[in-house]
Amino acid sequence: MFSASTSCWLYFAALRLGGHSGFQHFTSCQLLEEPDHTLLDELHHSVAHTFSSLQLAYRANTQKLAQENHNKDGIIATWEAENEELWARNEAMTCELHEKSALLARLQEL
Repeated sequence: MFSASTSCWLYFAALRLGGHSGFQHFTSCQLLEEPDHTLLDELHHSVAHTFSSLQLAYRANTQKLAQENHNKDGIIATWEAENEELWARNEAMTCELHEKSALLARLQEL
């Protein structure tokens, strides 16, 4: 192991932003065997605070995107309803045009 062969302190932490579990961490034996655990406690607290902030930012961003998507869904539904109304009006006007064309043809025959 790297930390054992070099006698170095090693602290590694990882977090899945989309997950609901806490972060995972590894602490080398050299760091655990230090008589004063203040450094390790501060390091662990700092990492926990950083990851907590990252999770909050990720959730806020996800919530914002979901709200924007919801708003766009409403706009799309409005446009689709308006589009259907325009198609119905177009169809009615086309029928009216055919009726008037037929009437004009009959008048021209007289």
